[in-house]
This record gives sequence, structure tokens and C-alpha cells, in this order.
Amino acid sequence: MSDFLMGSICVSDIPKELFKKADNGKIYLNIAVAERQSVSQYGDTHNVIASKSKEQRAEGEKPLYIGNLKRWNETPRNPAPEEINNLPAADTDDLPF
Repeated sequence: MSDFLMGSICVSDIPKELFKKADNGKIYLNIAVAERQSVSQYGDTHNVIASKSKEQRAEGEKPLYIGNLKRWNETPRNPAPEEINNLPAADTDDLPF
């Protein structure tokens, strides 16, 4: 199984000038994802940072952290036989075949 990351970003903290409208009419936000040196108390393993222009970085503007990510390690599990036996019967009258 692939290693996924899950998390969220705080859109209200992002200055409007960082959103860019492309020729196709869609609006984009350039981001960077950095692996944390240590896992946070909430299990976060990565930071999401809003990308700034080269000029802004040269002027020493600090990174704008907008979110966090953590590894999504969903482990598939097989249900126990009694779990399967206790499921309600399916209504087969509305099946398309």
C-alpha cells in the first residue's frame, strides 16, 4: 500500500495575494511540504507552507505555515466471522441486475 499523508490547511490564514489565477481561469496556491525534524504532539510529520516569491524570500520574510500533515497508516483488517453473520440482510429488490 502506498504511503499517504493526510491533514488540513487553514485557508483563512492565507493572504489573498498568494492565490494566483491561471490562464485556464482556475485559482492556485503554490505550496511546499517539509518533513518535520520530530513528530508533533498530535502526530504531525510534515508542515505545509505557502510558497512565497523569490523576492519575498530574499527580503527575509519568514515562512507562512498553513497546515500540518501526518502519515495515514490505515491498516486493512478482515472482519471476524461473527461480524459478518450479524450484518443485516441486503434488500435485493432494487439491484440493477
